[in-house]
Amino acid sequence: MLATLRAWSTRGTLIALGILALALAASAFSWANGVHCPECDRLALGERYDWWRGYFAVKDAVWLAGCALAVLSTPLATRRWPGVLGVLVGLLGAAMQPM
Repeated sequence: MLATLRAWSTRGTLIALGILALALAASAFSWANGVHCPECDRLALGERYDWWRGYFAVKDAVWLAGCALAVLSTPLATRRWPGVLGVLVGLLGAAMQPM
């Protein structure tokens, strides 16, 4: 039973790393389009404000899901380095988000 739980936790850390890579790519897409955050750039976005607000809501949910999975699956994983790397990427992503 414990071995199965450890195997699933190890897979969870790898999945979390993939989710966080997707979230980082989503953040890079918004930065490449010149959008720091929808609220900060509201006047410049004009009609596209609602689309970007929805985009940021999904992007932030992906960040949260990846971070939560990394934190929850790392303690029982047999290989912890993907989970630790995921937590570090999550902290980096949180530091890059506007306040």
